Amino acid sequence: MALERGNVSNDDTKYRNVYGDIKAQHEAREKAWQNADLAAMSEKKLAEWHSLQEPNSRGAVLAEHEWQRRLTERHIRASRWLAVIGIVASLAGVVLGWWLSSLRFHG
Repeated sequence: MALERGNVSNDDTKYRNVYGDIKAQHEAREKAWQNADLAAMSEKKLAEWHSLQEPNSRGAVLAEHEWQRRLTERHIRASRWLAVIGIVASLAGVVLGWWLSSLRFHG
């Protein structure tokens, strides 16, 4: 069936409507992701937001990255404290060694 120039078939119109709906949903999700400040969310809110995302979607990937960022942040904090404790212990060992070497047993 030949179409005249300028006429659009019903199939094309349906396709455009479906495509428009999908595009609108995608834009709405994009806006939600832009508005979702994941770093500022509490863990409970982030977990709720993450549970609303479809697996392997952009939102799920963003949430996973945020969880990884938070875990890395905790590891860094713990490592800093371990470094401080190590320095203090080293200094205590030096002082104890100096003190023990200064004790002379006369005999």
